[in-house]
Amino acid sequence: MQLYRSLLYALIGVMLAIICTGCASKEARDYSNQYNAETDAPYHLLWQGGNQRIVEVDKGYYFLNANYIYYADKATMKPVLLDSNPNSDCLSSNKQPENCSAFVYFSALDALHFLAYYDGALYTLQQAIDLKNKLFDLKKFELVKIAPDGSERSVVLDFEETPYFLSIHRGKLYVTTGRITNPETESYKLLAYDMEQLDKTPEVIFEGNQAQGMISDIFPYGKNIYFRESLAPFANYYRYDLENKTIQKMFSDEEGTLSGYINGIKNNTIIYSLFNGDLLDPESWQARTVTLENQNPQKLDLNPSFLSFYYWHDSDPYLYSFPVLGYDEILDIETKNELTIYDDQYHIVDVIPTPNFNVRTTLYVGNKDHMFAYTKEEDLYKWYILDKRTIEAGNAVFHEWVSTPSVNFSYFIQH
Repeated sequence: MQLYRSLLYALIGVMLAIICTGCASKEARDYSNQYNAETDAPYHLLWQGGNQRIVEVDKGYYFLNANYIYYADKATMKPVLLDSNPNSDCLSSNKQPENCSAFVYFSALDALHFLAYYDGALYTLQQAIDLKNKLFDLKKFELVKIAPDGSERSVVLDFEETPYFLSIHRGKLYVTTGRITNPETESYKLLAYDMEQLDKTPEVIFEGNQAQGMISDIFPYGKNIYFRESLAPFANYYRYDLENKTIQKMFSDEEGTLSGYINGIKNNTIIYSLFNGDLLDPESWQARTVTLENQNPQKLDLNPSFLSFYYWHDSDPYLYSFPVLGYDEILDIETKNELTIYDDQYHIVDVIPTPNFNVRTTLYVGNKDHMFAYTKEEDLYKWYILDKRTIEAGNAVFHEWVSTPSVNFSYFIQH
């Protein structure tokens, strides 16, 4: 009898532990709309149309330039390659190195290069490669986990479908896939992998099969995953609610959904623009705001001279705008290569001439101290940096941060 009671008490204890563990796990889920730097995708370092390629940690930044990972300590902001090997051949030529832990094996579109940080490790996307024979398999992609000092790396996920846009947010890896192999029959999807069980079948959050369609953006913030379904000629923007597991179409009006573009988030407010297909229509140039739940749409009291991108951030008192480049020769309109800075009343504080940025330049609002720009100039990839602490004094300027040659991939392609 005593043995029976002991076993019964032990069984009850185990059941209570399981129940409590389940409760703790449920309570640990974060459904707040507050940014958490430890768990959330860095919204201030994201920009639609391209993957995340810069990471802020407590003491510095990691970022990709061309195919190389750099680190810059905040105390000096001096970029160094993430490679401490004295025999490294990083940047010894413009060819693929053979002994460089900072190198990422990815030869496809540079807009899809990806770098993120989660739970003390870096994550990047690479194409499968046979290093011994220097053979790429352009149909196989891998998620790679890298130690913060670059000393160790391991493949933690083999993708069954070609990944395009990725983001790590609150314990999940969000991935979009496209209709590439058989565009007449395949669908495009937004998937969610569990970072603690990457080998588990991912959850399908959204699936589409529209002609010429794909999911071309992921913009997580708080309990929301915003994503854009690109169609011809317009696009739909959606909000996926992590708590309720519901999908809501964003930016709808009486005329239907136009192409919406999220530019940034500040104080639980999204700044965005709506494009109706006419580059010369001032309505498409307007900066607009809406709540995180897609309520209370407003137009900001600005007077832009052309279609522009907008940038803002919680800890930054300013709003920034930069024109969409590349239309000078097509349209009878001049777009100036300059960054316009507004105060919280939307009065112009300063106008900063920028370097010779081009259509391949991406700006990131950054934090309260720095703004970043990533661009390609001929055969060089470059990062520029702007010290926001110099804005008030009126002498803010973009400085070149690092320059890296593009890699000449001389390899045989499998399949």
